[in-house]
Amino acid sequence: MPTSQERFKFALFPAILMGFVTNVYISVVIYFVGGGVLILSPIISSILFLGFWPALKKGLLNPNIVFYSLSLIVCAEVAIHTIHLGWETGFYYYIFLLPLVFLLNSKWKVGVIIVFNVIMLAFGILLWYFQSGVDGIIDVAVDVQEILEFINLSGTASIVVVIMLYFSRALHLKDDELESQNEEISAQNEHKQILLKEVHHRVKNNLQIITSLLSLQSRTVEDEEIVNVLEESKRRVEAIALIHQKLYQDEDITQVSFKSYLEEVVASQKLINPTIKYVVNSPEVNLPLDTAIPLGLVVSELISNSLKHAFSNVAEPLLTIDLDKIAEEKYVLSIQDNGPGFPETFSFENETGLGSEIINALTGQLNSQVEYKNSNGAKVIIRFNEKSPIQ
Repeated sequence: MPTSQERFKFALFPAILMGFVTNVYISVVIYFVGGGVLILSPIISSILFLGFWPALKKGLLNPNIVFYSLSLIVCAEVAIHTIHLGWETGFYYYIFLLPLVFLLNSKWKVGVIIVFNVIMLAFGILLWYFQSGVDGIIDVAVDVQEILEFINLSGTASIVVVIMLYFSRALHLKDDELESQNEEISAQNEHKQILLKEVHHRVKNNLQIITSLLSLQSRTVEDEEIVNVLEESKRRVEAIALIHQKLYQDEDITQVSFKSYLEEVVASQKLINPTIKYVVNSPEVNLPLDTAIPLGLVVSELISNSLKHAFSNVAEPLLTIDLDKIAEEKYVLSIQDNGPGFPETFSFENETGLGSEIINALTGQLNSQVEYKNSNGAKVIIRFNEKSPIQ
């Protein structure tokens, strides 16, 4: 998108062109009224105006510097021509162009705006005070003065119209260009979104193939311990696959609806263990992928631990999962069963099983705080941040 400075630069080009044309007109006027060496004023100004064009186009000069320089030239010309040809010729009209062009740049500091416009006002007042009603050095007939005043007034108005039309056209072209770029960027983003969804879909499918292979492998093994290991591995792969499934199903492919994830985990467990009651209490929470995957695996491990150790002698088994937001980007996740609770000597750090090692590793990866206690059963509390330290 073009900046205010760039748009101001676009407006200076027609201003320079019209300034050059105006100086050519003034040269003709001075020649016909017999101004003599006074003709050097518009000629020198024309050369200076033409010199600023390539310097501005190639970026050799800052647009603000160009404008200040043009303003000095215009003020000098107005003063010279008014003194020589008289106030009634209306050369002072060109002073009004300067604030107009100046205000096309909306990025001027307030102090600069005040100073510039006060200077222009003071210049106009001084010129009026000393030259109003005073004949010029060069004797110009009254009818010629009236013609020049009309031409100068019309010329000033024409320059205003040309500058504003050019500025409007430049804005329109740049806006069209910006709209085209935005459409292209939007199309690229949409394409990337589709590609990422496809990636997550394929990852999920590949993980499902792995779980199928693990299931087939477990059917060919007679050793119960090996079967359990294969089933545990299958469950862990399924936990990761479910995250990727949520990513390609949701609109936002960078975050996972963790409440929905927990509900689907519980729904799958109900099919396997229909005698156990599951309760999920959670607000709508979207977590980044780097947080959702390790947290999802931790939830899977804790549910598995409860199913293994908590409900063997419980008449009405209950597993409760609570997720609460306690502060900006800070959450508390708790998983509780109504079994006998942890043994007095229990500690995740001292456990040697793979599940405990996975829980320790993943909660450490999340830089979370883990607390376990007995409260009408075993309860594990995990305090974590929305964004993990590895992001």
